[in-house]
Amino acid sequence: MNLRTCKTLAAGVAALLFMAAAGCTDTAVEPKSTVSDANIFSDPSSYTAFIAKLYAGLAVTGQVGPNGNTDIQTPDEGFNQYMRVLWYSQEVPTDEAVLAWGDPGVPDLNRWNWGPSNYFIQTFYYRVYYQVQLANEFLRQTTDAKLAERGHTDASLVSMVHQYRAEARFLRALSYWHGIDAYGDIPLVTDAQPLSATPPAQNTRQEVYDFIVSELTDIIAGTDLPAPGPATYGRTNKWAAEMVLANVYLNAEVYTGTPHYDLALTAAENVINSGAYTLDTVVTFTVATPNPPVDPTNATHVDTVHTLRVFLAGGVPDRQDLVHGHGGHEADDLCAAGVPESAAILGSYSLAALKESMRLHPPAPILYREVESAFELGGFAFSRDAAVWVSPQLLHNDARNFREPHRFLPERFMRGSLAVTSRSPYFPFGAGPRACIASQLALHQTTLIGLLIAHRFQLIPTRDEAKVFEPQARTRNGLSY
Repeated sequence: MNLRTCKTLAAGVAALLFMAAAGCTDTAVEPKSTVSDANIFSDPSSYTAFIAKLYAGLAVTGQVGPNGNTDIQTPDEGFNQYMRVLWYSQEVPTDEAVLAWGDPGVPDLNRWNWGPSNYFIQTFYYRVYYQVQLANEFLRQTTDAKLAERGHTDASLVSMVHQYRAEARFLRALSYWHGIDAYGDIPLVTDAQPLSATPPAQNTRQEVYDFIVSELTDIIAGTDLPAPGPATYGRTNKWAAEMVLANVYLNAEVYTGTPHYDLALTAAENVINSGAYTLDTVVTFTVATPNPPVDPTNATHVDTVHTLRVFLAGGVPDRQDLVHGHGGHEADDLCAAGVPESAAILGSYSLAALKESMRLHPPAPILYREVESAFELGGFAFSRDAAVWVSPQLLHNDARNFREPHRFLPERFMRGSLAVTSRSPYFPFGAGPRACIASQLALHQTTLIGLLIAHRFQLIPTRDEAKVFEPQARTRNGLSY
């Protein structure tokens, strides 16, 4: 089936599902539409279009890209995408994410001031039930009786629809899990209930939890879900259902008051021991490098590769005496007894290498500020509301501020060095009242992660040009560790 046909059928299916809503302004008037289950599902390919719409509901916002004919009427269609509102509601209120945007609803999530009227909290609720309603209607329209009534008796088609039904049940369970995780008590509506303009009754979190567990365990025990493989990439399978079930069990104590960590472990181990998936033993990093070949001590050539080689792999050519100081690899020395203490990290060469990397390549090479009060500086007048651009990149690479600024010299940041002082214009995390409040934590965590990785892996060039590296397990006395 071509893409245009699929889009047309998906739009027709969506119209069929919600045409009743269009007439809800006057419940005594029967909605008028040329769309019906009779003319939509007469085409066998409509079932594929419908299940595609169910999957697409997790990623797209409507029938036309990039916007238009939206599934849910909101002021900004881009803000009602399922995964976006899921991420906003789950992550932005935590310490894992901070958004500086002033879009309605975002500051409230950042500051824990959100409530039922928050745009993203509301929209996520709508998205959950849009998905649930789509899944319910798919299941209503794909019973064996419905297929036979339409003359769809071909064995391969019936088998395919059975597979789609299992996938629809999984997707419905997934959304219901998101629902109880975010909102607690929510209505439980299934395909056994007819479409109605009457709002459904509220169910307890326990009742919806029990339904999710029942649905997932039933489809896992069955044989209808597609097998994992290239032909079914992007679709659910038995092991995806096991992982969702593991997550549901993992939070069972929150949802029901009764912990089920043993069942969560069993479900996770079922996936691990299935043989369907393996973890990569080698991860390849590909980082663009300049041409001609790189000079690792010249800042015009230093890039992420060299930061990795110094910070994780034990140095660049002619610098290994520093990285391997004190008769061995620094990471081995500091991590021999486990996670190193903070005091050891503060005096490490690895921390100095990280700081030097951020001097040469600050995360934000240019900072923007607006003048609040007029002032003069260095003979220049700055009026109120004037835009000011400050470049850490230029200041960090100015010989007036750092000796041999284009060389990679972590020693300048070692304890006891006078090369960098409190008056040096070094501000990779910004400066002033808007400087990153987590700068020291970031430095500490990044150094710690680098040390632990370097303790277990080394970066090996995979071709002559030092461009692609593979972390490989290091060995001690012939044993990998």
